Amino acid sequence: MASNEEISKRREAIKRAFENGDRGTTLEKWAKLYKIDVTDQDNKALMTRLLERADTIPVALALAQAAVESGWGTSR
Repeated sequence: MASNEEISKRREAIKRAFENGDRGTTLEKWAKLYKIDVTDQDNKALMTRLLERADTIPVALALAQAAVESGWGTSR
């Protein structure tokens, strides 16, 4: 849940940067972090790709994945 809150804050920062037209520093910084190529993309397309990458994970999915990876319920 803490990670989802952090991701939500990142999404808000990306949206604010787009609204302010701050491509040079902020949007490109986020693109570098999420390994997105910024060439030949306008601000709207870049923001859309960033928001696709910075998406929250449903808690139930994270718990199910943790159970599978830990082998929970498979021992005698």
